[in-house]
Amino acid sequence: MEMKVCSRCQKEKQTSEFNRKAERFRPECRECSREASREGDRKATERNKKNILEMIGEYRCMECHIGHDNPSFFEWHHRIPREVAVGYKIADIIHHSWEKVRTELQFCVLLCPNCHKEKHI
Repeated sequence: MEMKVCSRCQKEKQTSEFNRKAERFRPECRECSREASREGDRKATERNKKNILEMIGEYRCMECHIGHDNPSFFEWHHRIPREVAVGYKIADIIHHSWEKVRTELQFCVLLCPNCHKEKHI
């Protein structure tokens, strides 16, 4: 049973707790690697939400013009069906690169839940 020290948490752990990269083990244990990934996702999400607000100016429905402070109130409506467009839900890619989010937003408009439901009736 081989042991290795994680470069992030500095704990000695069994090599089975490390992912492999080619013939070698990664420097971080799996637990630290997952946490680093989550931390990066959180930072990207916050950055993208800030960029979206700068891009659209304010959170307001494009149909009825109702405004709201909480961006979670609104929904993104794809003007072109997602099968034809790039095909991502904004919520699914909000933690990705800004370029990917911005590309997808070109196919979308911001709607309140009521107006969004009406578009799909």
